[in-house]
Amino acid sequence: MLYWRFKKARSRFCVEFDMCPWIADFVVLNDVWIDGFGKEAIYRTESHEIEIKISKADFLVDFTNKADKHARYAGNNEVENIEKSRYPNLNFPRPNYFSYCAPAPLWEFIRDFIKERGLPYGVFGYDGNIYDDSIFNVVRASPLNNDPCSFTGNVIARMSSDYAKTAAKFARSLKHDSQEAL
Repeated sequence: MLYWRFKKARSRFCVEFDMCPWIADFVVLNDVWIDGFGKEAIYRTESHEIEIKISKADFLVDFTNKADKHARYAGNNEVENIEKSRYPNLNFPRPNYFSYCAPAPLWEFIRDFIKERGLPYGVFGYDGNIYDDSIFNVVRASPLNNDPCSFTGNVIARMSSDYAKTAAKFARSLKHDSQEAL
């Protein structure tokens, strides 16, 4: 998370985001300049879904259990139409970019796998803890689409929930520490 916040200067990201009908491990939003300057500048928000994988089996099952997701991300509109007919009241967001994040040597396997299949996915590697700033880009993701992000408000709501939980946990720890001091 430190990588995205401080090295990449992204202020909106969240974990365990409901992408309906699946859960994304990590979603990052970024405002991209399109045209104009100053008050007249035009921006659009892009989204990047990142799946964290810890083993080959974990990675490979993603293509079995989420075959519809990968078909949609590859631009298969037939799959998207089937999903919409099955779940007519649900919005099926599709991120602008999709990447996997894995430790070495797994990221090498993932890089080769997506290259062999011609998938537009990116790959991030990491040394150490996934939550620190040891993440590095192995393969840059190609755009899945150029649509403006349709779920910015949902990401902000998820961020607010995470913050509230963290604040409550911190408050409980302070209360516990003050009681021990007595």
